Amino acid sequence: MARSRGTEMVDGAPSALGDRLEGICVTLFGEAPTRVTPLGEGNNDCWSLQVWVGGRRLKCFECTSPGRAQMVKTASHILERSNISIPRVRAVLDRVVFADWIAGRAMRRVGQTEIDLIARYHAQLHQAPLTRSERAKSGGFVHLTWLSDRFRSIATPVLGQAAVEETLGALAAMVPSELKIGIVHPDFIEPNIVVDRDGDFVVVDNEFLSLGTGFEFDILNSSCFRKAVDPSRRESYLESYSKYGDCGTLWSHLRYWELCFLLKRTNKQFLLGDMGAGRTNFERLRQEIHDRDV
Repeated sequence: MARSRGTEMVDGAPSALGDRLEGICVTLFGEAPTRVTPLGEGNNDCWSLQVWVGGRRLKCFECTSPGRAQMVKTASHILERSNISIPRVRAVLDRVVFADWIAGRAMRRVGQTEIDLIARYHAQLHQAPLTRSERAKSGGFVHLTWLSDRFRSIATPVLGQAAVEETLGALAAMVPSELKIGIVHPDFIEPNIVVDRDGDFVVVDNEFLSLGTGFEFDILNSSCFRKAVDPSRRESYLESYSKYGDCGTLWSHLRYWELCFLLKRTNKQFLLGDMGAGRTNFERLRQEIHDRDV
Protein backbone atom coordinates (compact mmCIF):
# COMPACT_ATOMS: atom_id res chain seq x y z
CA MET A 1 0.00 0.00 0.00
CA ALA A 2 1.48 3.34 -1.01
CA ARG A 3 1.06 5.65 2.00
CA SER A 4 2.41 8.90 3.31
CA ARG A 5 4.70 9.19 6.28
CA GLY A 6 2.87 8.70 9.57
CA THR A 7 0.51 5.97 8.41
CA GLU A 8 1.07 2.80 10.44
CA MET A 9 -0.03 -0.50 8.92
CA VAL A 10 -0.40 -3.25 11.52
CA ASP A 11 0.17 -6.82 10.27
CA GLY A 12 -0.46 -5.84 6.66
CA ALA A 13 -3.88 -5.30 5.11
CA PRO A 14 -5.97 -6.82 2.36
CA SER A 15 -4.62 -5.33 -0.84
CA ALA A 16 -8.09 -5.18 -2.40
CA LEU A 17 -8.93 -2.29 -0.08
CA GLY A 18 -5.65 -1.40 1.60
CA ASP A 19 -3.94 -0.28 -1.60
CA ARG A 20 -6.61 2.38 -2.14
CA LEU A 21 -7.33 3.31 1.46
CA GLU A 22 -5.10 6.36 1.73
CA GLY A 23 -6.62 8.03 -1.34
CA ILE A 24 -10.13 7.22 -0.14
CA CYS A 25 -9.46 8.74 3.28
CA VAL A 26 -7.95 11.88 1.76
CA THR A 27 -11.01 12.27 -0.47
CA LEU A 28 -13.51 11.76 2.36
CA PHE A 29 -11.73 13.19 5.41
CA GLY A 30 -9.03 15.43 3.96
CA GLU A 31 -6.17 13.41 5.41
CA ALA A 32 -4.52 10.00 5.32
CA PRO A 33 -5.12 7.41 8.04
CA THR A 34 -2.56 7.30 10.86
CA ARG A 35 -3.08 3.62 11.68
CA VAL A 36 -4.76 0.68 9.97
CA THR A 37 -5.47 -2.78 11.39
CA PRO A 38 -7.07 -5.57 9.31
CA LEU A 39 -10.01 -7.34 10.90
CA GLY A 40 -10.00 -10.36 8.59
CA GLU A 41 -11.33 -11.37 5.22
CA GLY A 42 -14.90 -11.93 6.40
CA ASN A 43 -16.87 -14.05 3.97
CA ASN A 44 -15.36 -13.11 0.61
CA ASP A 45 -17.91 -10.33 0.21
CA CYS A 46 -16.27 -7.60 2.30
CA TRP A 47 -12.87 -6.64 3.62
CA SER A 48 -12.89 -5.08 7.11
CA LEU A 49 -10.33 -2.71 8.57
CA GLN A 50 -9.96 -0.72 11.76
CA VAL A 51 -8.86 2.76 10.71
CA TRP A 52 -7.65 5.77 12.70
CA VAL A 53 -8.26 8.96 10.74
CA GLY A 54 -8.91 12.53 11.86
CA GLY A 55 -8.47 11.55 15.50
CA ARG A 56 -11.34 9.07 15.21
CA ARG A 57 -11.34 5.27 15.17
CA LEU A 58 -13.61 3.84 12.48
CA LYS A 59 -14.52 0.51 10.99
CA CYS A 60 -14.02 0.43 7.23
CA PHE A 61 -15.38 -2.26 4.92
CA GLU A 62 -15.87 -2.71 1.22
CA CYS A 63 -19.13 -4.05 -0.20
CA THR A 64 -19.61 -5.85 -3.49
CA SER A 65 -21.32 -2.88 -5.16
CA PRO A 66 -21.91 0.86 -4.63
CA GLY A 67 -25.65 0.16 -4.35
CA ARG A 68 -25.09 -2.25 -1.51
CA ALA A 69 -22.88 0.26 0.30
CA GLN A 70 -25.56 2.94 -0.03
CA MET A 71 -28.13 0.47 1.30
CA VAL A 72 -26.03 -0.04 4.45
CA LYS A 73 -25.94 3.74 4.89
CA THR A 74 -29.70 4.15 4.38
CA ALA A 75 -30.60 1.30 6.74
CA SER A 76 -28.19 2.56 9.41
CA HIS A 77 -29.72 6.05 9.31
CA ILE A 78 -33.24 4.61 9.66
CA LEU A 79 -32.20 2.63 12.73
CA GLU A 80 -30.40 5.60 14.24
CA ARG A 81 -33.50 7.74 13.71
CA SER A 82 -35.50 5.11 15.61
CA ASN A 83 -33.00 5.12 18.52
CA ILE A 84 -31.94 1.54 17.79
CA SER A 85 -28.30 0.85 18.63
CA ILE A 86 -26.20 0.79 15.47
CA PRO A 87 -22.75 2.17 14.56
CA ARG A 88 -23.23 5.50 12.78
CA VAL A 89 -22.13 5.49 9.15
CA ARG A 90 -19.79 8.45 8.74
CA ALA A 91 -19.00 8.26 5.04
CA VAL A 92 -19.46 6.18 1.90
CA LEU A 93 -17.42 6.31 -1.28
CA ASP A 94 -18.29 3.94 -4.10
CA ARG A 95 -18.27 0.51 -2.42
CA VAL A 96 -16.43 1.58 0.76
CA VAL A 97 -18.20 2.32 4.05
CA PHE A 98 -16.80 4.01 7.17
CA ALA A 99 -18.76 3.58 10.42
CA ASP A 100 -18.10 4.36 14.06
CA TRP A 101 -15.94 1.89 15.91
CA ILE A 102 -17.84 0.49 18.90
CA ALA A 103 -15.67 -0.29 21.90
CA GLY A 104 -17.15 -3.15 23.86
CA ARG A 105 -16.75 -6.70 25.05
CA ALA A 106 -17.63 -9.88 23.26
CA MET A 107 -20.51 -11.99 24.46
CA ARG A 108 -18.65 -14.79 26.21
CA ARG A 109 -21.63 -16.38 27.93
CA VAL A 110 -24.91 -16.81 26.11
CA GLY A 111 -27.72 -18.23 28.22
CA GLN A 112 -31.46 -17.83 27.95
CA THR A 113 -31.31 -14.26 29.28
CA GLU A 114 -28.87 -13.22 26.55
CA ILE A 115 -30.85 -15.06 23.85
CA ASP A 116 -33.96 -13.21 24.96
CA LEU A 117 -32.20 -9.83 24.82
CA ILE A 118 -30.72 -10.55 21.39
CA ALA A 119 -34.12 -11.60 20.05
CA ARG A 120 -35.71 -8.41 21.40
CA TYR A 121 -33.00 -6.29 19.78
CA HIS A 122 -33.48 -8.17 16.50
CA ALA A 123 -37.24 -7.62 16.60
CA GLN A 124 -36.77 -3.90 17.26
CA LEU A 125 -34.51 -3.66 14.22
CA HIS A 126 -37.11 -5.35 12.02
CA GLN A 127 -39.88 -3.07 13.32
CA ALA A 128 -38.11 0.24 12.60
CA PRO A 129 -40.66 2.46 10.80
CA LEU A 130 -40.01 3.49 7.20
CA THR A 131 -41.20 6.42 5.15
CA ARG A 132 -42.95 5.88 1.83
CA SER A 133 -39.83 6.93 -0.07
CA GLU A 134 -37.71 4.51 1.96
CA ARG A 135 -40.09 1.66 1.19
CA ALA A 136 -39.71 2.48 -2.49
CA LYS A 137 -35.97 1.74 -2.18
CA SER A 138 -36.58 -1.87 -1.17
CA GLY A 139 -34.29 -4.32 -2.88
CA GLY A 140 -36.76 -7.19 -2.53
CA PHE A 141 -35.48 -10.39 -0.92
CA VAL A 142 -31.95 -9.05 -1.07
CA HIS A 143 -30.25 -11.87 0.77
CA LEU A 144 -31.50 -14.46 -1.69
CA THR A 145 -30.01 -12.30 -4.45
CA TRP A 146 -26.65 -12.17 -2.64
CA LEU A 147 -26.64 -15.90 -1.88
CA SER A 148 -27.56 -16.70 -5.48
CA ASP A 149 -24.87 -14.44 -6.96
CA ARG A 150 -22.21 -15.96 -4.73
CA PHE A 151 -23.38 -19.50 -5.43
CA ARG A 152 -23.23 -18.91 -9.18
CA SER A 153 -19.64 -17.76 -8.95
CA ILE A 154 -18.34 -20.60 -6.77
CA ALA A 155 -20.54 -23.56 -7.69
CA THR A 156 -21.15 -23.25 -11.43
CA PRO A 157 -17.66 -24.54 -12.37
CA VAL A 158 -18.33 -27.62 -10.21
CA LEU A 159 -22.04 -28.31 -10.74
CA GLY A 160 -22.62 -26.87 -14.20
CA GLN A 161 -24.56 -23.79 -15.24
CA ALA A 162 -27.81 -25.58 -16.11
CA ALA A 163 -28.23 -27.26 -12.72
CA VAL A 164 -27.29 -24.13 -10.79
CA GLU A 165 -29.58 -21.80 -12.75
CA GLU A 166 -32.50 -24.21 -12.62
CA THR A 167 -32.23 -24.47 -8.83
CA LEU A 168 -31.75 -20.77 -8.18
CA GLY A 169 -34.56 -19.90 -10.57
CA ALA A 170 -36.91 -22.28 -8.75
CA LEU A 171 -36.06 -20.69 -5.38
CA ALA A 172 -36.65 -17.20 -6.78
CA ALA A 173 -40.02 -18.27 -8.19
CA MET A 174 -41.08 -19.65 -4.81
CA VAL A 175 -40.61 -16.42 -2.82
CA PRO A 176 -43.84 -15.84 -0.84
CA SER A 177 -45.98 -12.93 -1.98
CA GLU A 178 -46.88 -9.93 0.18
CA LEU A 179 -43.64 -9.94 2.16
CA LYS A 180 -43.12 -7.07 4.57
CA ILE A 181 -40.62 -4.36 3.57
CA GLY A 182 -38.29 -3.32 6.36
CA ILE A 183 -34.77 -3.40 7.71
CA VAL A 184 -33.15 -6.81 7.30
CA HIS A 185 -30.00 -8.20 8.89
CA PRO A 186 -29.38 -11.89 8.13
CA ASP A 187 -26.10 -12.04 10.08
CA PHE A 188 -27.52 -11.13 13.49
CA ILE A 189 -25.55 -13.59 15.65
CA GLU A 190 -23.53 -13.39 18.85
CA PRO A 191 -20.05 -13.03 17.29
CA ASN A 192 -21.31 -9.90 15.51
CA ILE A 193 -22.73 -8.29 18.66
CA VAL A 194 -20.79 -6.52 21.42
CA VAL A 195 -21.83 -5.14 24.79
CA ASP A 196 -20.84 -1.48 24.91
CA ARG A 197 -19.71 0.57 27.91
CA ASP A 198 -23.31 1.29 28.86
CA GLY A 199 -24.22 -2.39 28.85
CA ASP A 200 -26.24 -2.12 25.63
CA PHE A 201 -26.08 -4.66 22.81
CA VAL A 202 -24.73 -3.26 19.52
CA VAL A 203 -24.48 -5.24 16.29
CA VAL A 204 -21.14 -4.26 14.77
CA ASP A 205 -20.82 -6.39 11.63
CA ASN A 206 -23.29 -4.76 9.28
CA GLU A 207 -22.04 -5.61 5.81
CA PHE A 208 -25.37 -7.38 5.15
CA LEU A 209 -27.59 -4.71 6.70
CA SER A 210 -30.15 -3.66 4.12
CA LEU A 211 -33.62 -2.47 3.24
CA GLY A 212 -35.88 -5.09 1.72
CA THR A 213 -37.95 -8.20 2.41
CA GLY A 214 -37.17 -11.59 3.91
CA PHE A 215 -36.79 -10.74 7.58
CA GLU A 216 -38.15 -14.24 8.19
CA PHE A 217 -34.83 -15.58 6.88
CA ASP A 218 -33.04 -13.35 9.42
CA ILE A 219 -34.99 -14.90 12.27
CA LEU A 220 -34.40 -18.47 11.12
CA ASN A 221 -30.69 -17.89 10.52
CA SER A 222 -30.21 -16.39 14.00
CA SER A 223 -32.15 -19.23 15.60
CA CYS A 224 -29.94 -21.86 13.94
CA PHE A 225 -26.62 -20.38 15.06
CA ARG A 226 -24.66 -23.02 17.01
CA LYS A 227 -27.66 -25.36 16.88
CA ALA A 228 -25.28 -28.31 16.56
CA VAL A 229 -23.75 -27.36 19.92
CA ASP A 230 -27.04 -26.41 21.56
CA PRO A 231 -30.00 -28.31 20.03
CA SER A 232 -32.47 -26.23 22.06
CA ARG A 233 -31.13 -22.98 20.59
CA ARG A 234 -33.58 -22.78 17.68
CA GLU A 235 -36.68 -23.28 19.78
CA SER A 236 -35.45 -20.83 22.45
CA TYR A 237 -34.66 -18.08 19.96
CA LEU A 238 -37.93 -18.42 18.05
CA GLU A 239 -39.92 -18.41 21.28
CA SER A 240 -38.11 -15.29 22.48
CA TYR A 241 -38.47 -13.46 19.17
CA SER A 242 -42.19 -14.21 19.10
CA LYS A 243 -42.61 -12.33 22.37
CA TYR A 244 -41.34 -9.10 20.81
CA GLY A 245 -42.22 -9.25 17.13
CA ASP A 246 -44.41 -10.76 14.45
CA CYS A 247 -42.66 -13.61 12.61
CA GLY A 248 -44.38 -12.75 9.32
CA THR A 249 -44.60 -15.73 6.96
CA LEU A 250 -42.02 -17.78 8.87
CA TRP A 251 -44.48 -20.39 10.07
CA SER A 252 -46.84 -20.41 7.10
CA HIS A 253 -43.90 -20.82 4.66
CA LEU A 254 -41.38 -22.47 6.95
CA ARG A 255 -40.32 -25.03 4.36
CA TYR A 256 -39.38 -22.28 1.92
CA TRP A 257 -37.29 -20.38 4.47
CA GLU A 258 -35.56 -23.62 5.39
CA LEU A 259 -34.68 -24.14 1.70
CA CYS A 260 -33.05 -20.70 1.67
CA PHE A 261 -31.10 -21.61 4.79
CA LEU A 262 -29.98 -24.82 3.10
CA LEU A 263 -28.70 -22.74 0.18
CA LYS A 264 -26.69 -20.68 2.65
CA ARG A 265 -25.17 -23.82 4.20
CA THR A 266 -24.33 -25.18 0.76
CA ASN A 267 -22.70 -21.87 -0.15
CA LYS A 268 -20.51 -22.03 2.93
CA GLN A 269 -19.41 -25.59 2.21
CA PHE A 270 -18.29 -24.65 -1.30
CA LEU A 271 -16.52 -21.54 0.06
CA LEU A 272 -14.64 -23.72 2.56
CA GLY A 273 -13.68 -26.17 -0.17
CA ASP A 274 -15.80 -29.01 1.22
CA MET A 275 -17.00 -30.10 -2.21
CA GLY A 276 -18.39 -33.43 -1.07
CA ALA A 277 -20.72 -31.88 1.52
CA GLY A 278 -21.55 -29.10 -0.91
CA ARG A 279 -22.61 -31.53 -3.63
CA THR A 280 -24.65 -33.56 -1.14
CA ASN A 281 -26.54 -30.53 0.13
CA PHE A 282 -27.07 -29.23 -3.39
CA GLU A 283 -28.70 -32.50 -4.41
CA ARG A 284 -30.80 -32.36 -1.25
CA LEU A 285 -31.84 -28.82 -2.13
CA ARG A 286 -32.85 -29.85 -5.66
CA GLN A 287 -34.81 -32.84 -4.36
CA GLU A 288 -36.68 -30.81 -1.76
CA ILE A 289 -37.61 -28.19 -4.37
CA HIS A 290 -38.84 -30.99 -6.64
CA ASP A 291 -40.84 -32.58 -3.81
CA ARG A 292 -42.47 -29.26 -3.04
CA ASP A 293 -43.51 -28.85 -6.69
CA VAL A 294 -44.97 -32.36 -7.01
